[in-house]
Amino acid sequence: MFVGQFDHNLDSKFRLTIPSKMRVSLEEGMVITRSLTEPCLEVYPTEAWKEKAAEMESLPRVNRDARRVRRIFFANAEKVELDKQGRIVISQRLRDVSGIQAEATLIGTGSFLEIWDPAALDEFNDIESLTDDVLNAFDI
Repeated sequence: MFVGQFDHNLDSKFRLTIPSKMRVSLEEGMVITRSLTEPCLEVYPTEAWKEKAAEMESLPRVNRDARRVRRIFFANAEKVELDKQGRIVISQRLRDVSGIQAEATLIGTGSFLEIWDPAALDEFNDIESLTDDVLNAFDI
């Protein structure tokens, strides 16, 4: 399970260090893709990716919106591996769609990681916007 928040800089080759606490779950490989709902990237360990991919595969093929969701999700997915120093390379395409350039914030969200541009995260991570209605809707 991924928990916590970590700030890191990308090096000159756009490699991002994954915190050692999170590497164990990623040693068997991972897939990185753009989020469908927010301006960030999502990193799935292989097993979690298989579950997410199955969920996407179950969307109806005859529905145009469902096909569009699948297309965007899978087209932006890339298999990546940790190097010996525990880093991954974030491609130019994924850096462009997420706004990540020199700095990144990694957030554990349970079964997967999110990678954010720190400035974008500040806009979306506003705890004051979590009203009672929002929390009650999820029975929190």
